[in-house]
Amino acid sequence: MNEPSTQVVVLRAAAAALGAGVVLFAAAMVVFAGFQTFRRAAVLPLAVRFASSRLINVVSVLGVAVGVAALIVVISVMNGFIAESKRLIRGAQSDMSILPSPVSNGNGGTRLPANFAAYQQALAGTPHVAAIAPRFIWYGLLIPNQRLGFHHVSRRGARMLVELRGIDPQLERGVSDLSKWLGPILPDELIQSEERFFYRPVGDIEEPFRRLEPLEGLPKDAAVPGVTLALDLGLIKGQRVEVVTWRPQEPGAAQQDSGSTPNIFLDVSGMFHTQRQEFDSKTVLVSISTLQKLLSQSTSDFTEIAVKLDDYRNAEAARHEISKRLLESRLIREPSEVRTWEDLNRNYIAAVDNERGLLAVILFFMVIVATFILFATLSMMVTEKTRDVGILSTLGASGAEILAVFVDVGVAMTVAGEALGLTLGLLITWNLNSIERFLDERFGLKLFNPEVYLLKSLPSELDWNQVGVILALTVVAGVLFSVYPAIRAARLDPARALRYE
Repeated sequence: MNEPSTQVVVLRAAAAALGAGVVLFAAAMVVFAGFQTFRRAAVLPLAVRFASSRLINVVSVLGVAVGVAALIVVISVMNGFIAESKRLIRGAQSDMSILPSPVSNGNGGTRLPANFAAYQQALAGTPHVAAIAPRFIWYGLLIPNQRLGFHHVSRRGARMLVELRGIDPQLERGVSDLSKWLGPILPDELIQSEERFFYRPVGDIEEPFRRLEPLEGLPKDAAVPGVTLALDLGLIKGQRVEVVTWRPQEPGAAQQDSGSTPNIFLDVSGMFHTQRQEFDSKTVLVSISTLQKLLSQSTSDFTEIAVKLDDYRNAEAARHEISKRLLESRLIREPSEVRTWEDLNRNYIAAVDNERGLLAVILFFMVIVATFILFATLSMMVTEKTRDVGILSTLGASGAEILAVFVDVGVAMTVAGEALGLTLGLLITWNLNSIERFLDERFGLKLFNPEVYLLKSLPSELDWNQVGVILALTVVAGVLFSVYPAIRAARLDPARALRYE
């Protein structure tokens, strides 16, 4: 991983120092306003009276409420998006993957260091490893066995480019949610209504690729496409499809076997669903033996190995032990050939996480704008309450007490806005999908498009730690923008304040 530059380190340090200074200043002002007031019991009721004396103060409260609610809802949606994406990606890829580097096969070509059985033997009894399974990943064109017009192919042909995932069903169940994917769609699973109606599960979950006997008596293999892909291509259960791919040229191979485009006919034995739109729209499950036969790979029985852990919190310890054993057995050359699912999707996760941070910063400016309104409101209040301030000073109120009154007014309005915003934010977050469906059905306003976000529902996940940070920063902003009007009020000369009375 690249180390940050000196300029980045300096900027981060300066930002941290500035933030710490702002927080300490706000805390000092709160302490000053709270503990330097000698008649606090009389100050608080007066602050509440000032805060509730004008209807315009409601605008400041509503501004803070909208900003807090927007922050809570957006951050919760981003949290849910990240968590749901991680869950679905991890479910499809498993906790960890072993990607051995190929070695020379002696004929100018390449092969993997050993077959899957050697890796099984090397990893037997490894701590924290619950299961491993081979996978054979390849790509090709999935062509429906029906007459397709020129323009149909030109407009929808890109959907025929699929990922062929060769698996061993018995072993794959230990590292992924294969049984759930192949089973019926449960009522509580968030699947689009059209796909729910179109979906047809496999006949036998235990043997999803069981060969079918066609009328001509020739056995053929079976394939299980994702439900989204099946819907896009109009595939139905029992239909025959053709898979066309490209077999790269191996040095030393016969001319007729090099750089060819082999094909194979498969039966659609059913469909699978994962709730991950991207995966369901481009993946076709087949048996490993099918891909071996298609690509004439008699020596390669996998391209990667999926690893399931007993607890993902032990991922680093497990990766270290797996790398150590495979290096000792000379089945890998570098520890980097053992990767977690987060390593394989690091750029995507980092991009989404950065977007969450940027959205939080941008939306926090809504709170800053609301505190500007609070600043203007308190400034107007000080001007309007000049006579009251003069009377309080004449009766013996100290500058600290007058300062505390107006700071308390700002804090009270900020806290009221926070309470309203927190309530509104929680209600929206907990009922987000219901609100989205209501707006879609009643007004045709679609807030969430699964084809864009590659998820089939609008996810949300509330993090109370983040909510606490939002509320704390809002109070800090409210206190900071209450200080200047409060100082103005505390510095008023009683004689000048009452000279017109």
